[in-house]
Amino acid sequence: MEKREPKEQKEKRERESDPRWFRILVLALPAVAAVAACVEQLARR
Repeated sequence: MEKREPKEQKEKRERESDPRWFRILVLALPAVAAVAACVEQLARR
């Protein structure tokens, strides 16, 4: 029982932090894709 409690606490902490980094990923992925597309266009030119 003692070993399960800290793991559950860690999972709760991870779940609480999930929305923050998930939003960052959702916002970052399209930005990275746009930058990659621009770099490809510049490289082709």
